Amino acid sequence: LGVTRAAAVFFGTAGVLGLVLLVLPHGPDFRPLGVAIPAALALAYAPLVYLAAERLPMVIHYVATLIGIGLISVAAYSSGPLSTGIAMVYVWAGTFSFLFFTRIVAFGYIAVIAGAYAVVVATAPGNNEALSRWLLVSVDVFVTGALVSWLIEKIRGLAAVERSAAADKARLAEAAGRRKEYFEALLQNSPTAVAAMGQDHRVAAWNPAAERLFGYSADEAIGSPIDDLVATSD
Repeated sequence: LGVTRAAAVFFGTAGVLGLVLLVLPHGPDFRPLGVAIPAALALAYAPLVYLAAERLPMVIHYVATLIGIGLISVAAYSSGPLSTGIAMVYVWAGTFSFLFFTRIVAFGYIAVIAGAYAVVVATAPGNNEALSRWLLVSVDVFVTGALVSWLIEKIRGLAAVERSAAADKARLAEAAGRRKEYFEALLQNSPTAVAAMGQDHRVAAWNPAAERLFGYSADEAIGSPIDDLVATSD
């Protein structure tokens, strides 16, 4: 899943969550318009970015992620006591950042999220225990982001090891092939009769010099007991 398609999923899912929140029971501090507008904008952006496939430059995704954080903040501010649930969508934004942006940029977005939600809990009505709410969301976003970052590094490291092992295997196979070609050429062009046999004493290799010396072609000799060929030869 590329960055553009992932962005479409992120915005589309967040928009649907906002619409679901609108139909659920809520208290007097809930502002429907403040949730409906961000949800509508997210749902409008999702198909546009999806249809753009991978043609969008990364700067669009940087800006869109910032706008997404802003929309989440507006919805969280407008949802009153439900702001903590809405704010958990911040985790999606943080995870998206770690998946597709550099680590420094991703941690920058986490700082933006922490600052945005601090404003929400400090100013929105109905947000009791603002500090505990802010800590819950901020720590969750940070821990999830750090875990995703660690997993990405591990996956990339394993992928690098796999690529290195595959490259080494290919080099060894190529070297073995060259050695085989060299020895086959040496065997075919040697003026000395050369016969190789396996553990069962049957001929496994028979060069042209052996054909001339013993009078058997390679097709006749290979697979036959060596003693039969040598003993009955002239």
